[in-house]
Amino acid sequence: MENMSSRGLRAITKKIWLPGARLLVSFAGDNVAEETSVVYCQRLGIKKFAVGLALSAKVHQHLP
Repeated sequence: MENMSSRGLRAITKKIWLPGARLLVSFAGDNVAEETSVVYCQRLGIKKFAVGLALSAKVHQHLP
């Protein structure tokens, strides 16, 4: 993960994702797993992509 805000996060992946795709995200050290949606996918290099994910209100409750 590169950064996170109260509305979403930006993570690095080896796979291209289409906007609107649903992903299950979990956070290390926490028992929270939540479905998110892809907002954007930006190519950074060969097999390297930055993906923007929208977080739900349920995840917001577990963030510091």
